[in-house]
Amino acid sequence: MPTPEQNKETMRRFYDEVFNKKNLDHARETISDDFVEHEEFPGIPPDKEGAIKIFEMIFGGTPDMSAEVLDMVASGDRVAARAAPTRAGSCPARRRPTSRTAWS
Repeated sequence: MPTPEQNKETMRRFYDEVFNKKNLDHARETISDDFVEHEEFPGIPPDKEGAIKIFEMIFGGTPDMSAEVLDMVASGDRVAARAAPTRAGSCPARRRPTSRTAWS
């Protein structure tokens, strides 16, 4: 079983590969097949493929966005991260500039 520190490293790599490098293959390899998204996105299934679709939409609307991990905590096999977008761009879906507001 991985240690909390190893789990944090997995999460850091996910942020770097997926949000910073736009490597959706890494997301497909890393996200569990039984993943369930608990935030509702109309018209998008709350599963692994739905998560990939959400990433595609985010990157399509803000291709210059990357993520800076600000804080991370781990306990057992759970990791929580707080991150912020690091490149300003515009999000056509929101019709307003993106900010450096942290999200988790």
